[in-house]
Amino acid sequence: MAVFGDAVQSLSGSRIVGDYFTIMGFIPSTVLTSYAIVLVKSGAWSGKHVDFARAVSTLDARDAVVLGFGSMAIALALFPLQFRMIQWLEGYWGRSWVAMRLAGAATARHRVRYRALVHSAARYQAHFNNTSPDVHLRRSVAKSASRADLRALLDGAEAIRLATYYPESMVDIMPTRLGNVLRRHERTAGAVYGLDAMAVVHRLMLVADEKHTAYVRTQRANLDLAVRTSITALLATVVTIGFMWSDGWWLLLALAPYSLAFAAYLGAVRAAYDYGLSFATLIDLNRFALYEALHLPIPPTYGAERRQNETLAKMLRMSIDPRDEPAQWLAYKHPDPETPKPPAASSA
Repeated sequence: MAVFGDAVQSLSGSRIVGDYFTIMGFIPSTVLTSYAIVLVKSGAWSGKHVDFARAVSTLDARDAVVLGFGSMAIALALFPLQFRMIQWLEGYWGRSWVAMRLAGAATARHRVRYRALVHSAARYQAHFNNTSPDVHLRRSVAKSASRADLRALLDGAEAIRLATYYPESMVDIMPTRLGNVLRRHERTAGAVYGLDAMAVVHRLMLVADEKHTAYVRTQRANLDLAVRTSITALLATVVTIGFMWSDGWWLLLALAPYSLAFAAYLGAVRAAYDYGLSFATLIDLNRFALYEALHLPIPPTYGAERRQNETLAKMLRMSIDPRDEPAQWLAYKHPDPETPKPPAASSA
């Protein structure tokens, strides 16, 4: 995810960055600041009776000034942290003792969940292999089909879908759902052609068709918006707990922003899945433009493309070994030099 996000953001224009700041930064910060102002004026934390109607009715110009400056300050403070927020939700928590214990426990939980999904998917596929389509169709639509059979079919289909949100290798399992979705696409995007998505992303964003890169940026913006909404709602949850700690049942108000944070996180997981698919599509449609920009010959066959990309991936990762045999290196195809035009004949 680190390279994916860095490439898409760094290659955006100033107008895009301005729109990005407004949507991802200023608007969520304005909502958070407005919520905090209403909490303050409601009487929370001051020992007074909590009254939100009074808080809204007493808003004045001074509150508007506080809202403007506070929203801008929060937006500017959080804007450089957007990328780090995504990494935090992915499960990159550092190497401290506490972080390693939490990450280990969370990763173990997701490994157990992934194994259960794979097992359910295997049973589901075995059922299909052992049952003819016509028989299965009759069983699935017949009124006499048992609820247990229907549950088993639905469970298997859902297990196959959820398994696609995890990396295929247990070694790549991450501590969070978001991290697992992004890790899966980091490993699979371009792999069918022998390309390393993490190595080609920067170069591909520079040579790909503008419509295709715009589509990737749109999916990235959806992911960023979902992440920012989740983080903002979590901050609102902390603020609510702080203000309502001594106000009895009003403390349950914290469940509202927390529910929003959880829903936004689930939305971020889905947005990450679509973002990964968009980048895989970018590779599918623009890899030949990458070869041409690198002055490499267009491979005539799929096998030739994979063989060429094995060396190309090493070069782009800067891990090529100069001691390799020259036969394993790439052959470049430079454009033919232009033939100079003969001088025009002068008229007598």
